[in-house]
Amino acid sequence: MSQIKEQLSLRVSDLKNIYESGTAEYEKLGEYFNLPKRISFGFGIIFDDGDKIETLKDIPAGIDVFSEKKRVETLRIKSGKEGKVEFSEFIVKIW
Repeated sequence: MSQIKEQLSLRVSDLKNIYESGTAEYEKLGEYFNLPKRISFGFGIIFDDGDKIETLKDIPAGIDVFSEKKRVETLRIKSGKEGKVEFSEFIVKIW
């Protein structure tokens, strides 16, 4: 999870697009976060106002899920507006 903190400089929306673009890209993203190939994962960011950016593949029934949530500073840019630093919850789940 320490690598996650270093990678937050990337746009979460870009990571979501990579995650959802297909199996090969999903696997590359897993490698980027140094996860073994057999591990499935998802992540999300939840802002204090309730807005979310989340990615999760279907988690099979009966599978153990491990998660970690960290409070992080986020530069949030809403369309057409200047960026604003906000705190948010960054969640990573693996199964």
